[in-house]
Amino acid sequence: MNVYVARQPIFDSTHEVIAYELLYRSNEKNFYDASLRDSVATSILLLNSYLSFGLNHLTQEKKAFVNFGPLLILDDVPRLLNKDKVVIELLESVVPTKELLTKIKEYKRDGYIIALDDYISGYPHKEILELADIVKVDFRANTDMDIRRICVELKDMNKILLAEKVETKEEFEWAKRIGFEFFQGYFFAKPTIVKKKRLSGAAYHYVEIMKELDEPEPKYKKITEIIESEVSLTYKLLKLVNSSFSLVDNVSSIKHCLSILGIEAFSQWFTLATIHQLTNDKPSEILRLAMQRMKFLENIAMKSAFSQHIHELRLTGLLSVIDALLEVSMEDALAELPVTKHIKDTLLLRETIYSNVFRLALAYEQGDFDQAEKYAKSINLDFAFFPDLYIGAVDWANQLYEFLNSDL
Repeated sequence: MNVYVARQPIFDSTHEVIAYELLYRSNEKNFYDASLRDSVATSILLLNSYLSFGLNHLTQEKKAFVNFGPLLILDDVPRLLNKDKVVIELLESVVPTKELLTKIKEYKRDGYIIALDDYISGYPHKEILELADIVKVDFRANTDMDIRRICVELKDMNKILLAEKVETKEEFEWAKRIGFEFFQGYFFAKPTIVKKKRLSGAAYHYVEIMKELDEPEPKYKKITEIIESEVSLTYKLLKLVNSSFSLVDNVSSIKHCLSILGIEAFSQWFTLATIHQLTNDKPSEILRLAMQRMKFLENIAMKSAFSQHIHELRLTGLLSVIDALLEVSMEDALAELPVTKHIKDTLLLRETIYSNVFRLALAYEQGDFDQAEKYAKSINLDFAFFPDLYIGAVDWANQLYEFLNSDL
């Protein structure tokens, strides 16, 4: 059985990631499909497949929100996971039976956290609501007036409120003001423009180098001079290239680095250093996401007909968060960067030779596996490869993130 998994971060009010919702399905049916046979054996088979990815790899020791249908709850499947690592998430469609309510009460008694998903005004099952510790309020399915009323009512019941499907920075700020504690949604990837962030002096050096790298015949001497004029950049690049993430050892100078690596390989590592520079005052998840997308697109390219376009797709992944970093539109952010029209148009969601590869990565990352599978077919890529391609990218990004932040 093929198993697919993606994750969506859940933030606190300071933009720190406090948990991940894990999204899962088999190639044929959803994890919570009611047609699953009501047996412990089937539940254990599904969960063991799920755990084959490694829960800690996916969550970096943070809590995992996992949807459990009634059959899995009644079969005690959540007990296969540590109560300190998992939040039992109940779909809003779950109908409370006496047996199910008894089981949920047992989980609460034993220290498990219960979350209620996709809460909307008029939710009919008060018995489940009373047992929930966290209520995820759907910002797309409720009006502003509904959300305000829900917030007051649930605060009076001492519920922890999670704003779900938050799509703009304004919604995020409003949700904070009215009492929400946790947040999940598209706003993180595409924040609303509220101001234009200027590049720092050091960052301009990065842009100068990128412009030179984009020339038909980049000048090694000029690149070296720019890099060596910025001490922190020199240190970061030498440390990165000398790390286990590079294919060479003992690089002693920028000139040496350029001559050994060549412009294309150097450009890849330099772009990574640029993203790291721009994320100094941003949530760590942005940098991690940029690196993860870079590697995921590389992995997809390696398994498909796009193997000759790895450099372009890596750069596309890295730059896919540049609007969030600069707090401007993607179009304005790219206007300052000397990248090819194909890459710019791909990031602007226009049709290019890379469009379906990029959309494939985004769909899989967001847990839209049906859409991802369609894009995979469009580039003649077997969707069965994707669990390994995605988890490999997550692991690589986590390791590289820890390295970059070890003492830089």
